[in-house]
Parts: sequence; structure tokens; C-alpha cells
Amino acid sequence: MNCELTQETILDSLTGPLPEERRISMESHLSTCENCRQFAAIQRSLDAQLAGALRPFDLSAGFRASLRERLRDDTSSRWRESLPDIAHLAGAAGGTLLLLLAFPRYSTTVALAGAAFTGATYFLQAVIRDSLEEQGDIS
Repeated sequence: MNCELTQETILDSLTGPLPEERRISMESHLSTCENCRQFAAIQRSLDAQLAGALRPFDLSAGFRASLRERLRDDTSSRWRESLPDIAHLAGAAGGTLLLLLAFPRYSTTVALAGAAFTGATYFLQAVIRDSLEEQGDIS
């Protein structure tokens, strides 16, 4: 193990237990490297000082449940935010499909026009949505 990896391992050891092989490699390097031993001593001292200076947060009993509920609400709001995109793409695909059925002879032209129309209107929709969000009209 080189000095850089040893120092990273020392920092990792301050946040939790290390795998046995990694811990042994670190200790082996520390037994032969004065610079890394000093680094370890300084980091352990800083860690102890910070632990003494900072008190742990006291979280209420309902904090986890509240956090889970907020995350669940956030997921459903993302779904709602994507509905206009889904509706747009489904509508454009449906319209293109109907035109393909109505004009099978011009299928290549209809498919290309449908794709171009979908792309252009999707871009326009995104620009309008961004403009409204900047004005604060929608969230």
C-alpha cells in the first residue's frame, strides 16, 4: 500500500470499521512510514476534537416517518411533472400512427413529418414551461 492509499484508508477508518485485509495493509504501511504515522495521529486527534465539540442531533421519534412521507410525496410530484411530456409524446405518436394508417402509400414522409412535428412541438413546450417556471406561474 502506498502513502496516498494509506492516508485515504486512515480517513475511511475514522468513519467506520475497515475490511480486515485493508486494515492489515494500512497497519503494515504505518509500521514502516513515519509520515503516514504522523498523518494518522493528526487525523485521529482532529476527529476526537470534533467529536468533543459537536453534540449529536436529537431527532424526534416521528422524524423518519415524516421523512419517508416527504420522499413519497416528492416521487408522486415528479410523476405529475412528467405527465405533460408523456401526454405530448403519446398524442404525437397516436396522431402519426393514424396518419400512417390513413396514408400508407406515404409512410416514410408521414413518419418523418410526425417525428419532426413531435420534436419541434416538444421543444416549444419545454421553452414555454421554462418561461412560466421562471415567472413563477407554475412549479
